[in-house]
Amino acid sequence: MSESVVDLMFPRWEEDPTPIFKILRAHLASDDKQKLGAEKFLSREEARAKVNSYLKNRSKLFLFKKWRFGALLKLATKYVSLRENFRFHIPHALFRMRLLFLRQGQILKEHGYLEEENEVFFLYPEEIEKALTQDLSQKYASEMIEKRRADYERSKKTKPARHLYVKGNRVRKEYDQIDMEAEMLEGVPASGGLARGRARVIHDISQADRVRKGEILVTRATDPSWTPLFSLAKGLVVDIGSTLSHGAIIARELGIPAVMGVRFGTDVIKNGEEVIVDGTSGKVYLKQT
Repeated sequence: MSESVVDLMFPRWEEDPTPIFKILRAHLASDDKQKLGAEKFLSREEARAKVNSYLKNRSKLFLFKKWRFGALLKLATKYVSLRENFRFHIPHALFRMRLLFLRQGQILKEHGYLEEENEVFFLYPEEIEKALTQDLSQKYASEMIEKRRADYERSKKTKPARHLYVKGNRVRKEYDQIDMEAEMLEGVPASGGLARGRARVIHDISQADRVRKGEILVTRATDPSWTPLFSLAKGLVVDIGSTLSHGAIIARELGIPAVMGVRFGTDVIKNGEEVIVDGTSGKVYLKQT
């Protein structure tokens, strides 16, 4: 795990365990003593009973549909683990790829191409190959690293366009205007339910220790490294994403309301502000204090 599972540039938790300790501190600061696993088991059984009750009251083919539902649920439960196994093994493979690139970066640093071995991630593989055989000028490598680092820092601060219009080689971007006085934000309903609480706006996993039990977690995007935080959150609001995004899936698994793709949540919502998350309609109500 790391700040970004798929981006090789970010150190993994094995290299820097600081995020783990921050997440642990957040959990230790909570006075919650509930047994989440037992609660989720009971909620699953309740959901199964509701489906069976619905089928019994509305279908003449109740026994057949009950059997069919049970069979499909069993298959889904069995094979969804394949997806989780994939998500488990991919970070391990990516970590080994990162170590290979870092070793190349170490060699290039020794040859004077890099100031820090981590700069290797700003070079293309073919450029790395040429640099390793010293067929690439150090000046060119330095210029490309400086340019791409600047592009990277600029891109981190750029809001994604709402629409892209492409005609030939021309691309026109259309952006939404941010209404800082908005009293309601709308996005994609990703996990049903209603939650009210104080907003906790964080921008990356390094701020994990700021989250407290019962807060509404507001962030730009999430990936698997955020999962331990979700059990603390009462609701979830994410700028980027939809129903199959990581945050949406985990929110449904944990039964917390979630709205994805609100675009400006981290800009408009303030830390400590009382908000209402309606995960069924996809709306977030602000200024509730």
